[in-house]
Amino acid sequence: MAHRRGQLWALSLLLAVFSSIAENPVARVKRQNCGALNFQCQNGECIERFKVCDGATDCSDKSDENQVTCKTIRCPEFSFRCSYGGCIDEFKKCDGQQDCADNSDELLLECPNIPKPTNGTCQKRQFHCNSGECIDDASRCDGTKDCKDGSDETLIQCSAISCTDAFFRCAYGACVDENAACDGTIQCEGDGSDEAPELCGTSPAPKCTLPLKHENGGYKVVGCESQSCGLGPGAQVPFGTQLEFFCDEGYHISGLSASYCFDKTFTPPPPVCEKTQCPPLVYDSLDIKCFSSTGQKIPCDKPMSIGSKAQLACKKNYVKTVEFNYPALTCTSNGTWDNQPFTCVPECGKPIPKGQTYVLNGRPVLAGEFPWHVGIYLLENGKFEQKCGGSIIKRKLVLTAAHCFVKSKDPKDYMIGAGKYHRGWDVQDETEQRFEVESIEVIDTYEAATRNYADDIAIIVLKIEITISDFVRPVCVDLESKYDREQLSSGNSGSVAGWGYTESGAPSETLLTTQLPFIEFKQCYKLLPLSFKPYFTPDKFCAGYINGSAVCQGDSGGGLSFEQEVTASTKQWFIQGIVSLGVPSRGGKVCSSQRALFTKVNNFLNWIKIYYDQY
Repeated sequence: MAHRRGQLWALSLLLAVFSSIAENPVARVKRQNCGALNFQCQNGECIERFKVCDGATDCSDKSDENQVTCKTIRCPEFSFRCSYGGCIDEFKKCDGQQDCADNSDELLLECPNIPKPTNGTCQKRQFHCNSGECIDDASRCDGTKDCKDGSDETLIQCSAISCTDAFFRCAYGACVDENAACDGTIQCEGDGSDEAPELCGTSPAPKCTLPLKHENGGYKVVGCESQSCGLGPGAQVPFGTQLEFFCDEGYHISGLSASYCFDKTFTPPPPVCEKTQCPPLVYDSLDIKCFSSTGQKIPCDKPMSIGSKAQLACKKNYVKTVEFNYPALTCTSNGTWDNQPFTCVPECGKPIPKGQTYVLNGRPVLAGEFPWHVGIYLLENGKFEQKCGGSIIKRKLVLTAAHCFVKSKDPKDYMIGAGKYHRGWDVQDETEQRFEVESIEVIDTYEAATRNYADDIAIIVLKIEITISDFVRPVCVDLESKYDREQLSSGNSGSVAGWGYTESGAPSETLLTTQLPFIEFKQCYKLLPLSFKPYFTPDKFCAGYINGSAVCQGDSGGGLSFEQEVTASTKQWFIQGIVSLGVPSRGGKVCSSQRALFTKVNNFLNWIKIYYDQY
């Protein structure tokens, strides 16, 4: 099949070349001199016609592989078009071998050896120049150097660009006005190929002088690798001559390795040979110790020389996601670490049971006992007031109830308090962290009272990640539904925390907690008041006592979590419910001592996973 495809490619390319020759009167003259089946190079040599514009230079003057000869070639659909117009097999691009005469098949952004650009602080649809400024992405590869350093008009940026018939394609790939060729004004600022003497039939362009030896490296004149050429520093070379730069051992190229003779100078300027070093290792989830090749301790937050080693371990309150066998990373000779650092994630669902004790009228609450619980604060009358609770499920994600945002869905109206013991926003606890809200994501199916508060679930995305500590960390989410049936079974009790209203008729100023038993659906439904039964929608489950502790106003959005033995020596807490609706009280009391309805988290795992993967 590959052989057949190669035959089709060669036939298609040969037809394209003949079509191009038919449109080019200069080429017709050459065909008469060399014969109908041959191509005459500019220096008079004759080569076989099928070798023209195939990526490999067969003419000693390279005239079979340049923009003048190949600009009108139409490549077959299963081929790759080199920047100057030649055609090669599609599968040859990014294969580590130069197949295009200008190497444009190996200078694509998709090639693994090409550093991937970072957009830095630029916005969407903007291009981040190497020099730091931001330009409109539409200005990239339009022939005009909008970046100060010209990084928007280079072979790497433009080699994969396709130009329509309404444009002239520069030799390095940019698209300019179709009438740009030979109009006396250079519009291909990346290489001046629209005014090249070979294209326009003008007098020979000024020659360039070969530079001195490259610092910490050298260069070769492409096409003149042997010493018999007699070219050395100070020699004059013609327009279009390509230099290929290289670096000495222990150094690497910073910039493009190729430079071309244009208007008496080589463009782009010769690159710099930088000392090869591995990048710094700074991760907020890892403890890293770094040593030089001689064993001396060195800082990890600076580039490190070849042979340096880094010993890795997860920070406190973090665990590995995958076990690895290598004890350390080593800086290799090409300036990369021999392995990727392993990943550590916050250890979820692990309270600190022996933390500082706060003695309350009821059950003692321990600092760090509910490190995932947060307060959600709404700005009202110029002051932040606690309205709901929530549970940290990832470093930027808080799980809560949708009905908490009935007054406003504007993220600017909310603040999140994590690690808090005191309810008041004006009371800042030593252990707390405060966060602005980036977005509030309410599930699409939630329609409040219209659907009896079904699907009462929301996710708050924080502007910055929480700092993992003994007092602030996530609760586990049973993403694979391993434990929900076991935990949500009759007689099993979960724990909930909050600053909700107490028997006194006012919200608690300190964090309270209680345990609530799970109640089977039939039993709960039977005991619910008739007027409240419609709110027991399929996404809810029931927990609580007939008389005793209960959740109340201000507890909404808090998580009902269950402790689970995940290994013989490890127990973790998993969130299974979100405080949604409490049974109304009788006799005018603020809170009822009856059961409450909780949104069942595992009903919404697919929706939650969307944000897990994104953040």
